[in-house]
Amino acid sequence: CSIGRKMDEVYKKQVDDIGGENKLWEIGDSDSVKHLMAYDEAFVSLLRHVKVLPIVRHFLKDYFVLNLQNGILNKPNVWNPASLWHRDLFFQHYTSSRPLSISALFSIDDFTAEMGGTYVLPGSHRHESFPSPEYAQRFEQQLVVKAGSVIVFDSMMFHRAGFNASSKVRRSISNIYTLPFIRQQISFPRVLQGKYSDDDCLR
Repeated sequence: CSIGRKMDEVYKKQVDDIGGENKLWEIGDSDSVKHLMAYDEAFVSLLRHVKVLPIVRHFLKDYFVLNLQNGILNKPNVWNPASLWHRDLFFQHYTSSRPLSISALFSIDDFTAEMGGTYVLPGSHRHESFPSPEYAQRFEQQLVVKAGSVIVFDSMMFHRAGFNASSKVRRSISNIYTLPFIRQQISFPRVLQGKYSDDDCLR
């Protein structure tokens, strides 16, 4: 689809800008497309998706910010850093009485078992530490969804990408919304230089 092609184009530009994909591998950031909306307006519509924002508002109330918008390229037969169990609030290991962050994961391509659809560990956002590998293996659930679907969840829930055993790239886009005291991954106002400042929602 066109948005998938645009993701590929942004990734190629970022690889060229940094001086080669090997440099991304060195820092564990390969196959991750950063801050998509700063490169193409096609990604802006996902930020205020009409079915996502009401859910975000329900849990985070009226004032929240976009922490990041990144793309994930789950390439065939290649280990991906996202294949490790992780939370979207990286390196945070605590619980809270209400959500601090909501993730919206858009499937740009089909999530199938063969293509390594995302695994989740239900209820893990309520526990500070990761359970045993045996527990994770027993209770993990793989999400099989069609392209164009969106998966919305508490960002503190442990999840991971599956192994892509197909011949095609499985692409997805992650929007992470947080309460405003959690700092953005980068300063979007600075990057966008005032763009969208006249839009109440995007501002």
